[in-house]
Amino acid sequence: MAMSFSSDITLAGPSPLSFRKTRACRQKSKTGCTTCKLRRVKCDEAKPSCMRCINFGRKCDGYEFSPKDKPAWLMGPTISTGISQEVVESPPFSIPLSISVLNFGNEQEAQYFDFFCKETVFELAGGFKKKLFNVIILQSCHTDTSVRHAATAIAALSKAMKVSKCMDPKEGESGFKRISDQVEMHRRYALKQYGRSIRYLRNLIRTSQNSLRVPLLVSIIIFCFENFHGNTQLADKHIYSALKMMHHHELISSHPHHNPLLSSPAPDLVENEIVTAYLHLALAIVTRPDDPDSLSDKVLDLISTDVPKPDIPRQLDNLAEAEVHLEHVLYHSLPKIPRADLQRRLASPDLSPQSLAISFSRVQKLHPEASSPILTGFEFPKFSSSFQDWQRAFQPIISYAQSPSGNADYIAATTLQIKALGIELMGQGVFLDYRISDHFLPIFRQIISLSQKLVSDPRFLKTFVFDAGIIPSLFVVIYACPDQKIRRDAVTILREAGPRREGTWDALKIASIGQMLLDSEEIGPIKTKSTFLPLNDINLMSPTVYEEIQTPILQSPRPRRRSLLVSPPLWERGSERGFVMNSS
Repeated sequence: MAMSFSSDITLAGPSPLSFRKTRACRQKSKTGCTTCKLRRVKCDEAKPSCMRCINFGRKCDGYEFSPKDKPAWLMGPTISTGISQEVVESPPFSIPLSISVLNFGNEQEAQYFDFFCKETVFELAGGFKKKLFNVIILQSCHTDTSVRHAATAIAALSKAMKVSKCMDPKEGESGFKRISDQVEMHRRYALKQYGRSIRYLRNLIRTSQNSLRVPLLVSIIIFCFENFHGNTQLADKHIYSALKMMHHHELISSHPHHNPLLSSPAPDLVENEIVTAYLHLALAIVTRPDDPDSLSDKVLDLISTDVPKPDIPRQLDNLAEAEVHLEHVLYHSLPKIPRADLQRRLASPDLSPQSLAISFSRVQKLHPEASSPILTGFEFPKFSSSFQDWQRAFQPIISYAQSPSGNADYIAATTLQIKALGIELMGQGVFLDYRISDHFLPIFRQIISLSQKLVSDPRFLKTFVFDAGIIPSLFVVIYACPDQKIRRDAVTILREAGPRREGTWDALKIASIGQMLLDSEEIGPIKTKSTFLPLNDINLMSPTVYEEIQTPILQSPRPRRRSLLVSPPLWERGSERGFVMNSS
């Protein structure tokens, strides 16, 4: 028997009264099958195939999944929450005409997949079109069961997170329990679909020696899934495993001189967007300040190759091309000696950027090639030339995006500009000497100014997005800027952007690290073993068995939290980040 849900998120079916009210506030829509719509004839709407097509000997192409067909539980609660929420309209995507042709196990799976197409893809892509999500993954859901199960898993988890934010404080404990039950239902379905995806993937790898494309796609979705949970370490390990598989696969290893940053060596088998996505994630792992599992050097070994100097075209056609070439500029400046350990700085007697710069000046005497605690081995003239070429080619794109006619591209273009400014600072060696950092104060200020405007824009997504954007650049400001006020502004912006995560970068986590750095410079060394633990108000969930629906093990610094995804009642939240802690 199919499960039904009401618009106020209950497990019971909708009452006739509430159902009539819901229908009354919607626009009427044409609900006939695709074939009758194209022929512009009246359809009897029989399912799975309409009788009109059958009687006339025609093939019925099924029904589109329209908003009218979307059940109330996917539309979200209609109760008044008392919370002001920004509504961002999703742009039209390249979604197949009908999902009814897919062989779903049941209606519930079809509903989650519809939610994935209409909302989750939009968020993963950062609020704008990306071929990897809007085309490649969606099309793969139609051809591969493992990808489709992974997609419905992350859709269910995304839905759980959205529902957890929609509780009305006026409802008290009863409202909290109802929301908790609803979140638990979505979460359990997410784990079940996750397990199914893994089983199909294992079977594919066993039966097909040449399989690479599908495992890479599934691993991308798994990476997103674990980041939704807050399991950034496990997400990184998934990417590392996928990078190893890609590195040793004949498709990649047989082209040692190919530049994977720009394209795939065999785009007819594995698309360019898949290969470059993994290189971008690898760069994010290598340049991130925390590395609890020591993956940075291992990842660097996998992606190290003889890549030629970036050849930036005089004109960049679009944002996607601009991003690819910017990553190439970043890759060309990867480290040749181990990066600085941020934990040492947190425990150092003198933690100011000036003292850190002086210490690295000493390092440079022993290692002349060193220039940065994070990205070392820069060749300044070459980097400057490549970056200036990129900046010159990108200028028409950002100028158009900042004009009224190009407003639709403002979020994506500004995000890329902020990312580029951070790369420029690192590439110019702002950590080498504080006197160098002083010369780049205008760029530090520009990052802050652009970031403030971006984060305050209602179109800016404060959730998990796949690609790194503004967070790494704000970390560079915190880590290297000599102006304390600018650094504190960067911490504030990161907090306002929370709970946004960009790939392997967590805004709240970086804000916490930044605050520790600032505080330690005022009150002395911070002696703690939990420097890189997630924030107290983020729980980690590590399911021990994905194949079955089992209760996962909760690993939380505050075990009294009832669930990973459900926050305590709003009336228990403190005035600052986190929640009011009991004296016990």
